[in-house]
Amino acid sequence: MSLKHKKPVMVGESSAIKIGIENQRIWKEWFIPYFKFIKSNPQIKAFCYINWDWGKDWKTPRWMNARIEENEYVRKKYIKELSKKRYVHYKTKTL
Repeated sequence: MSLKHKKPVMVGESSAIKIGIENQRIWKEWFIPYFKFIKSNPQIKAFCYINWDWGKDWKTPRWMNARIEENEYVRKKYIKELSKKRYVHYKTKTL
């Protein structure tokens, strides 16, 4: 629909909520398909990854810890991915 109307798309809320961040397989099983999806859909102009420990706060066995900083391997891969020229980052002024 966005292509038909020539409108950009934002993936407003996304998180590895059901797989968790505990081991390296998360990169292959969740993040690679996630970024591949974004790259293969040029109408996607923005995304928001929710970096949260869902299991701790929501107390549900189906939801897990999705905080990237909890896994050094994933953290480094995420930083490397976002350092690519295709991504634009908001720059703040130092006070």
